[in-house]
Amino acid sequence: MLEMLAARYAGGGVPVLAVSREAEGPFRQYLSQHSPQFSDIISIGSDPRFKLSLTPTLVLVDRSGRVLYSKSGTVDDTQRAILLAQLDRQ
Repeated sequence: MLEMLAARYAGGGVPVLAVSREAEGPFRQYLSQHSPQFSDIISIGSDPRFKLSLTPTLVLVDRSGRVLYSKSGTVDDTQRAILLAQLDRQ
């Protein structure tokens, strides 16, 4: 999903960030094996400030920092269509 978003909106001002709760070492090892194509990749480890209780969690934030869409767990086709429609309006 994230790679599709990154490819679809490349150059359109929509950064796609991947956030991991993994510790830095295992996270970097995963990245070296899979080479995902995101704008940025961040490891937060178990930092409590982020309050992520379930992964994956997908959050769409507009330019002003307002959350437009948030979904924990997998994203189905209907939810994907809603997300893409919101992105296209931005």
